[in-house]
Amino acid sequence: MASVFLSYDHDDEEKAKPIALALEKAGHVVWWDLHIKGGAQFGKVIEKALADADAVVVLWSKNSIDSAWVRDEAGAGRDSGRLVPATIDGAQPPLGFRQFHTIDLARWKGRKGDSHLAQLLDAISANDRSTNPEEPSHIAPVIGSRSGRGSTRLFVLVTGTVPLLLIGAAVAWLAIRPAASSPSLAVSAAAPTAASNALARELLVRLGELQSVTGGNLRLIGTEAQAGTGSKPTLRFEVGATREDGKSKASLVLLDGRDGSLMWSRNFEQSVSRQADLEQQFAYTAARVLGCALDGVSAGQPKLAPETLKLYLNGCAASTEIGDGDVTPVVRIMRRVVSEEPKFAPAWALLIFTESEDTRPETNIGRVAPAKQQILRQHLEAARKIDPDLPELSLGELALMPRRNFGQAIELMDRAIEEHPDNPVLLSYRGPLLQSVGRSRDAIKDARRVFELDPISPYALNGLIAALAYGGQIDAARTELARAERLWPGTVSLRDAQSRFHFRFGDPQIALAMIAAEDRNRGEAIYLQARMDPSPANIAHMMAYIRERIKVVRSAGLSVMIQSYAEFGQINELYEQLLNWPNVEDLAIVGDLYFRPGLKAARNDPRFMKLAQRAGLLTYWIESGQWPDFCSEPDLPYDCKAEAAKLH
Repeated sequence: MASVFLSYDHDDEEKAKPIALALEKAGHVVWWDLHIKGGAQFGKVIEKALADADAVVVLWSKNSIDSAWVRDEAGAGRDSGRLVPATIDGAQPPLGFRQFHTIDLARWKGRKGDSHLAQLLDAISANDRSTNPEEPSHIAPVIGSRSGRGSTRLFVLVTGTVPLLLIGAAVAWLAIRPAASSPSLAVSAAAPTAASNALARELLVRLGELQSVTGGNLRLIGTEAQAGTGSKPTLRFEVGATREDGKSKASLVLLDGRDGSLMWSRNFEQSVSRQADLEQQFAYTAARVLGCALDGVSAGQPKLAPETLKLYLNGCAASTEIGDGDVTPVVRIMRRVVSEEPKFAPAWALLIFTESEDTRPETNIGRVAPAKQQILRQHLEAARKIDPDLPELSLGELALMPRRNFGQAIELMDRAIEEHPDNPVLLSYRGPLLQSVGRSRDAIKDARRVFELDPISPYALNGLIAALAYGGQIDAARTELARAERLWPGTVSLRDAQSRFHFRFGDPQIALAMIAAEDRNRGEAIYLQARMDPSPANIAHMMAYIRERIKVVRSAGLSVMIQSYAEFGQINELYEQLLNWPNVEDLAIVGDLYFRPGLKAARNDPRFMKLAQRAGLLTYWIESGQWPDFCSEPDLPYDCKAEAAKLH
C-alpha cells in the first residue's frame, strides 16, 4: 500500500487522528508530524517525509486554510501530482487548490464502510507507487534456503454463526511463534497517572495469562521490577490512558528496548460506555503485535528496514480485526512486506494464512475464485522456498482442495498438527472439518484446545461456545457463555456471542431484543417470531421468506434453507431440494450443518444417507472407519453401516 503524508493544522489534531488510524488500518504507512522525535530538525524531517510519500493528503479546514505550513505541504503535493485534498469541516480550499476535487469528510463519523472514506482510499491507491497488490507476478522471485524459523445478515444468523474458521482466525500468534533467545518485554506507563498505570498493569496481567501456556519463552517485567537492574529489555510497551469529553482513550507504543527507537504505535478510542471494548481490543492487539515484533527481532530472520517493520506490525494489528471476514487490508500489507523483504518468513506465513481464508470454498460458496486460487498457488510456491515447514502452507493446500475430499483434507490437517501440536490456527481449521464429517466431539476438543492456547482471545472463546452448541452440548455452551460474560463484560465480541447463541439455541426473546436494538435485517425477526410461536401462520411466513431469498441468492442461501426447513419440520421439501441440488460441491461445503441439533429429524430419516453419499461423506466414513457421532445414538431408527452398504 501507499506511503501517505498527512497534512493538517495542529488545532485539528483530534479530527486528524481517526483519519490517520483509518488509513493505517487500510494498510497504508501514514506519516504525520507527531512522529517527529525530540531534537529532530523539523523542516528537514518534513521535507524528507514529503519527498518519500506516494500521496499527500491535505485536510482543509477553517484553521488549515490560513496555515502557511499546510499550504506549503499542499503545494508540494500539487506540483508533483500527488495531492489528495479533503475537507473536514466543509471549508473551501484556498485559491490555487480549488481546481482539484476535494473529498468531503466533514460528516464522516469513523465508520470504515463510509463512502467518503472509500473515496479517500481510492484516491490514495491511485497514487500508490509500490507493488500492485493484485498482481502477484510483480512480487520479487524468492530464492534461498529455509529460514531459521453474507450476502445478508440473515444468512449469518439463521445458520447459527459466522463460520468457525473466521471465529478462530484471529488467534494471537505469540503462542505459536519461536521467540528470539531469552527475549524480555517491559511494560510501563507513558505518564505517571492513575489511568495509565492501571492500564499498564492490566496489560501485563493479560500477557502473563498468555505466557502461562506458551512455555515461558518471553520474560515479562514491569517498571518496578526493572528499576535498578541496569539491564535493557528486548522490547518495551509504553501505555497511556486518558478520559475526556466522554471518550476513553489509550495509546500503545512499542519501542526497541535497546536504543529506544519507535517500532510501532497505535491510538485507541471508544466512548466511556464502551470502555470494555477498548480494553479488550487494546490487550488483544498488543499480544498480536508483540508476537510479530519478536519475529522482527529474531536472529533467524533477515533484519527489516524500519518502515518495513512498521508496515509488518500494522498488518499484524489489522489481523486482530479479521473476525468480520474482511482480510483484504492484511493481504495487501503482507504482499507489500514480502515484496520489500522476500526472505522474511513470518510475513509469508501471515500472507498465506489470510489468502487461504479468502480462498476457502466456504468463503466463496456458489462461485469460483480462480484468480484468488492462482495467486495463492504462486505464493505457496514462493513461501515453500523460504521455509518448507511453515504451518500455514497446509492451510493454503486445504483452501485449494475440493471440499468433497474429506479424507484427504483431514489427513492433511492431521499431519500438520502432528508436526505442530500446539498451533491454535491449525486446530481452529481442523475443528470445523471434523464437524463437517459428523465428528462433533473431536471438533469440540480442538476448539477447547484453541482456547487453552489463546486464553485472551475473544474469538477463541466464541469458537468454543459455537462448537459446543453445534455438537448439541447446549448446557456446556451456556456455561462457556457465562465465562465470556465474566471475562469480557460489555464488549462487542460478547454481544456477538450472546446474539448467536440465543438466536439459535437460547432465548429467542433475548435475541429479538438484541437485533431490534441494532436495527438489523427483517428476516431475522421473522425467524425469531417462528421460534417463539411456531404456529402454522408464523412457520408459513418464515418459509415464504426463505423461498423468495433462495430464488435470489441460490447457493449462497443453501445453509439458510437447510436449517430452516429442518427446524420447522419441512423434511420432505428439504430432501426434494438436496437430493436434486445441481452442485454436489455445495452440499459438501455446508457439511457441518448436517450434524447440528436442529437437523436431528432430518438425520433420523434414512434419506439422510443418500444425502451423505451425494456430499462425499459416505466415502469418507467407509474408507476411514470414522463413523459420525449420531450413528451411535440409541434412538436412531436405522443402522448407519447397513444403509451405507446398500448405497456404496
